[in-house]
Amino acid sequence: MKRNLMFSIAILVLMVFIFSVSVAPAMAADAKTKTVKEVKKDAKAAKKEAKKAKKEAKKTEKKAKKEVKKDAKIEKKETKKVEKAAGTPAQKALAILNSGDVKQIKEINGISKSLAEAIVEHTKKKKLTSLQGLLDVEVTNKKGETKFKFKTKKGAESKTFGTTREKILFQFSDKKLDINKATVEELVFVNGISKGIAEGIVAGRPYKKIEDLLKIQIDGKSKGKVVKKTPFANKKGEGNKKYTDSIMKLEVK
Repeated sequence: MKRNLMFSIAILVLMVFIFSVSVAPAMAADAKTKTVKEVKKDAKAAKKEAKKAKKEAKKTEKKAKKEVKKDAKIEKKETKKVEKAAGTPAQKALAILNSGDVKQIKEINGISKSLAEAIVEHTKKKKLTSLQGLLDVEVTNKKGETKFKFKTKKGAESKTFGTTREKILFQFSDKKLDINKATVEELVFVNGISKGIAEGIVAGRPYKKIEDLLKIQIDGKSKGKVVKKTPFANKKGEGNKKYTDSIMKLEVK
């Protein structure tokens, strides 16, 4: 029995030895092969995902560029539309009338300082969308009475409004008047030119050049006496602000 036990132990030791020498390395190699395959598989999957992500990124980038291009096109179209609208005489005038700047507004032909102040108050509540909106502007007179500047007592459009509107549209247009042909009624459309100055321009014809306006003389008053004045020239005979502003709308043909 003891001999059998010893034999069994010897057999077991031999089996362990054989296993360690042949079977165990084979299993280890198997495991290693499996691990390499898994790594390769994972690497392949990762590469595939990276390729997919790159493709998606490209697609997203292309879409984003397309959207930017589309937005830019829309913006350009809208800008052109605004510029076109802003380029009309009426829109140019409205931009100033809605500015809230009394100093700028009263520079518009036909708009006094008190009316400019009334326009500012009006536009605080409601912006002007057209020159017709001036009909709703209320002014306060010296008696403290409030009334519409450009409406009759019956609420109709006054003649003053029609003239003022024409003056405004002319001021903000590209038109110029020939000082050898324009009528008195047309010349008063130029900001700074009164009826008296317009009559002086007509009386001083013909003109060879625009600088000839510096020699125009009209009747004025000084210390209760009627004297001759040069509306477009200072004491040195040089062009004043009225001259500089006026010649922007005047020409000699």
